[in-house]
Amino acid sequence: MSANKAYKCRIYPNTNQKKYFSKVFGCVRFLYNKMLSDKKDYYKNNRQNLITYPSKYKEEFPFLKEVDSLALCSAWIDLNFAYSNFFREIKKGNRVQGFPKYKSKKNRQTYRTNNQKNSIRIENGYIKLPKIGFVKLCLHRCIKDNALIKNVVVEKDTDDKYYISITVECLDTKNNNETKGDKKEIVGIDMSMKHFLVSSGGEKINHPKYLLKNENKLKKYQRKLSKRQKGSVNRAKSRLRVAKLHKKISNQRKDFLHKLSYYFVSNYKNIVIGNLSIKGMRKGMFGKSINDLGWSEFARQFT
Repeated sequence: MSANKAYKCRIYPNTNQKKYFSKVFGCVRFLYNKMLSDKKDYYKNNRQNLITYPSKYKEEFPFLKEVDSLALCSAWIDLNFAYSNFFREIKKGNRVQGFPKYKSKKNRQTYRTNNQKNSIRIENGYIKLPKIGFVKLCLHRCIKDNALIKNVVVEKDTDDKYYISITVECLDTKNNNETKGDKKEIVGIDMSMKHFLVSSGGEKINHPKYLLKNENKLKKYQRKLSKRQKGSVNRAKSRLRVAKLHKKISNQRKDFLHKLSYYFVSNYKNIVIGNLSIKGMRKGMFGKSINDLGWSEFARQFT
């Protein structure tokens, strides 16, 4: 039986590779926004859905030929997926799912590409990517020898660091009966504002509240950022300082949630989590505190 696993690692591109990544990010964003704009205009004029492909835009915009073609295809796939999600939720009567939005260069920049004929492989601390060659990689966990790389996502975060998410397909050799032998049968988990969670066994686990601990420092950095002149070097430095602090808080929160979810998965066969309307609670007066708790991410880690 095969299973897909993902590994997220830091990569350290050189100057030329950073320029190429910026070009790919820009081309993928441009193609996504252009296709979205064309589909909206066509529907407005003809009341029909426009079916188009990346190859059409390559003739009109030759600079798109300079980047990985599979990255451009991923933009087309993502746009179609966004449309499908929108119409599916409309049919269900759910108006929360919004219409596909334009991508901004101010947000996290990513592109996805697939492995074809060993075009993506890992060798001696480097990962080979299409059209760019080998990029230095910091791999903390060993990928199994029988694993097949399916695709990768290259990402530039808001703190100007580069990451790569590697999705692999590998044979699942674990025996489920053996792994569940020493576990308890079932546990119920109830989310709480006072304590992060209370289990049916009486365990009460408090949340470190990393955002609250760093709130004063964050406000100080944001005040300095607001006073900087737009487009200046000092504003760029202040923006990066704020982004790095946000990233630190996010990493601390994820580390806490992963360790906690691993504890429950390692000790219980079945886990039941109380059903909460987190979206509704976020709109209330405790919205910031609920976002800091990370209930949604904690529940997602069990799926």
